[in-house]
Amino acid sequence: MQATYCSLKVGYDKLEIDSPLIAEGKKYLSLALELARLYDALNNSIFWKTARPSVKKRVKQQLNIFAFDCYTNFIAGCDCLNAYVEKINGTATPPNWWSSMIVDFTLAYNALLREHKREIASKQLSLWENHMHPMLSYLIQAIDDMIEAANKDGDRSLARAFYAIKSGIPYQLNYLHGSDRVLQLWQFEQMVENLMSNFNGSKALKDLTSYYAKAIFQKASADYQTEEEFSNQKKL
Repeated sequence: MQATYCSLKVGYDKLEIDSPLIAEGKKYLSLALELARLYDALNNSIFWKTARPSVKKRVKQQLNIFAFDCYTNFIAGCDCLNAYVEKINGTATPPNWWSSMIVDFTLAYNALLREHKREIASKQLSLWENHMHPMLSYLIQAIDDMIEAANKDGDRSLARAFYAIKSGIPYQLNYLHGSDRVLQLWQFEQMVENLMSNFNGSKALKDLTSYYAKAIFQKASADYQTEEEFSNQKKL
C-alpha cells in the first residue's frame, strides 16, 4: 500500500483549485490516503511468521476492508475531478500541473490494483453475497469446491484459473443492474470468457475451464432451487 500512498499523496498535494467539485474530490482522496496509511500500520502491527491463525484471519479481514474502502474513496475522488473537467470544458483549461497530477493518480491506481486486487475483490464479493441473488453463495461454494478438488489432483493450473474467476466475479458483477442482478447462465459464461481472455494459460486450459464453469453454474443453480423448494415446503 506504500506505493499507492506515495503516488496519491504527490498528486493530492497539487490539487489547489477553488471549486466545490475539487473540494469534494479532496475529501474522498483524503480518506483514501488515511485508509492507505491505516492499512500499512495494521499490516505491520503483527509478526506474520508466528502469529496465531485466528489473529491472522482477523487482521486480514480488516485489511480487506481498508483496501476496499481506500479503492472506493479513491475512485469517488477521481470521479469528482472528471466532473470538474467536464464542467469547465470549453470555458477554461486545467492548470499546467493537471497532467502530472493525473499521472500520479494513475500510478496510485495501478499500484492499488496490482498489490491489493484480491483484498478489494474479497470485500466486494462479501458485499455482493449479502445484497445479490442468494444463488451467488452457492456459485462461490461450487467454485471453492472446484479449486479444492483441482489442488488435490495436483492440477494447479486449473485451480489457478478458477481462483481467477472467483476473484474477478465482483468486477464483472458491477456491469449488472437492477433485475439483471439475478445472474443467468449466459451472463456467467460471458464473465468467464472475459476473465479467461486476460488469463495467462493455454487455449486447452481455458476451454476446459469454460466447460467446467458451465457445469459448476448449473450445479449451483440446481442446489439453490432444491434449497428453495425445501424452504417453501417447510413454510407450508
